[in-house]
Order: sequence, then structure tokens, then C-alpha cells
Amino acid sequence: MVLVKNKKSMILRLGSLPIEEIEKVVGKVVTKKKNKKIVAPGVLKTHYAPRKPLIIVENESQIPRFKNKKIKIGFLAFHRVKNKNYFADYKILSLKGDLKEAASNFFDFLHQLDEGPAEIIYAEKIPEVGLGKAMMERLIKAAHQ
Repeated sequence: MVLVKNKKSMILRLGSLPIEEIEKVVGKVVTKKKNKKIVAPGVLKTHYAPRKPLIIVENESQIPRFKNKKIKIGFLAFHRVKNKNYFADYKILSLKGDLKEAASNFFDFLHQLDEGPAEIIYAEKIPEVGLGKAMMERLIKAAHQ
């Protein structure tokens, strides 16, 4: 979402159009500074949060391996899962590693993991380029970070 004020363009929250594409049209943009005033939908701290705890990890290898395996783990992966049998549920945003495909699956898969058998959800970081920036912004909110 872009706000134009005093001939300056400001990004209120990242969306499906990468900043780089916006800047090709309007020139350099600035990102919204943190303040208490809500000026756009989706900017609340926990707007995208699932009911279950969500933890962001660099990759699958950072997910703890519980010895008793009584904790049911869900995994939101960017493009592959190595140890599929370890998870109670997992979703792969894009087998090809395509950010547009990942973005189109993002909320649906997050909701499915939240409604599924997992008790805790781990989410793999998404490359922060183009649409990846917006998805990471949403993941960080979902994890209450």
C-alpha cells in the first residue's frame, strides 16, 4: 500500500507489487516509520497471526527434534522438505522456488497449518526479494516478532 503525501511516496505495508516496480513509476519511495497511528489495513502487530504458535527458522535443520515426538509439528516450507515423516503436517509454498506461486499459496497454507493437527508451526524464511519482502513481513507479524 502506497501513500503519496507532499509529493513523496511512502510504503505503508508491502504487497504484491515489489518496491522496485513501484520505484520505476514514481521514483524513490520511503518506508513507513513505526508509530501508533493505524493508517492502513494489515498494519496491526498481530494482523496475520495464527492461533497456534509460529516460529520462523532459517531452514528445516533449525527445527528442534523432540525425542519423545509427542509434540505435533507443522512446517511451512519455501520450496522443499527433507524429513517429511517428522512433521504432523507440512506445506510447500512453491516446489520451483517461485515467489509468485509462493505468494499465491501463502495465506491458504498458513490457515491450513493452523487448522491442521500441528500444535506448533515452524516457518522457513523466504528470500527477501520482490514478493518475498511482503511475505516475510507477514510471517514476522504472524510470529509476533
